[in-house]
Amino acid sequence: GVTGAIPVKHPGHAGIDGQGCETDRPHGRSLGWHARLQVPDSLAEHEREPSGYRRYATRHLQRLQFIRHCRSLDVPLPDVRDLLAFAAAPDRSCAQVNTLLDEHIATVQQRLKALCALEKQLLALRKQCDGDTSHPCAILESFMTAAEEHACACHPAA
Repeated sequence: GVTGAIPVKHPGHAGIDGQGCETDRPHGRSLGWHARLQVPDSLAEHEREPSGYRRYATRHLQRLQFIRHCRSLDVPLPDVRDLLAFAAAPDRSCAQVNTLLDEHIATVQQRLKALCALEKQLLALRKQCDGDTSHPCAILESFMTAAEEHACACHPAA
């Protein structure tokens, strides 16, 4: 075994009794995306032990934590791959990391702007309801006529 190794049982491997085994999904997430990063020293490259477990060194746990943190910041997998490459050469990557992060920030800002516009549309739509059930629902009516009457995120102005 590897010192400080972490055993992980993978799904699909039957235990001694023929039943399914533990999952490799901490908190419900698969480790499969790590293999899709296509970086050297991938977690998926490790051989299984006879028990069906794979042993990972502490450096693999650190790599996994790095990736999970990037993903928690909504960094796309291709950018995570680039960040891992930059981490392997920290003395020459600072400007590249800053550029990648600046691009990600710009993307987040664009998404926030779109979400704010969506919020305004939804709030305006919600204000159309007077709660009176004696006539057709104004919100549903608006959904039916949205493409004809005004521009929105799903029906831009012609």
